[in-house]
Amino acid sequence: MGILRLLFVFAVLLTSIQLAKADQLVLYVAASMKEAVEEISATYEKKCDCKIVISVGGTGTLARQIEQGAPADIFISADKKWMEYLSEKHAINEASIEVIASNQLVIAMKADIAMAQSPLNIMDEVRFAMGNPQSVPAGRYAKEALENLGKWQVFRPHAVLTENVRAALAMVARGDLALAIVYKSDLMVDPRVKSAYRFAPESHSKILYLAALTNTAKPTAEAFLKFLKSPPAQAILQKFGFSAVTDK
Repeated sequence: MGILRLLFVFAVLLTSIQLAKADQLVLYVAASMKEAVEEISATYEKKCDCKIVISVGGTGTLARQIEQGAPADIFISADKKWMEYLSEKHAINEASIEVIASNQLVIAMKADIAMAQSPLNIMDEVRFAMGNPQSVPAGRYAKEALENLGKWQVFRPHAVLTENVRAALAMVARGDLALAIVYKSDLMVDPRVKSAYRFAPESHSKILYLAALTNTAKPTAEAFLKFLKSPPAQAILQKFGFSAVTDK
């Protein structure tokens, strides 16, 4: 009888673990959306009685992990390119793609330093940080903007390329470098930095954040995807410096 009871308890525990995993949503989130999605997830957890796990990184890095079979339910990308890449690889549900926010591109500097001139006047003399254009959307937008200004070839030797936009921001926040090309929203999460220059929107591709279900997403993931477009979630995104969008 004791053995049967132990087996019963074990079966109950095993079922609970399986249910917990079934109720757990895994989000792969672009680094620049970390804090906003954390707050959105905390808000959603209160109403869904579920657990949300967030994996943060450079958009390109996350996309390749999903391509290789990483157990993500939802992918939040900082650009269309990587979402289209996963769509071509049949790793996401293309019909589920939603544009959830937009952003702006800026040059960041230390908040306690005054600069009498535009940073564009000195970036051919000082090292600055930016995301790697090959894999980081912010880096690709930065390269586009500098190319349109006729500055990329001159500035490129001074660029320190990072694996995600937050790594570029951190270099300025710590004082390692004087300048970094980041998103406007990045400035909201670190009081040690401020905007020194804002790129004109027409100087680069429109900065859009997209979210989609992966092809292995749990059924419950669709409700969270819809929640990202809801007024409460959009209010949180705007609080963190993102702009609302209504079209793809």
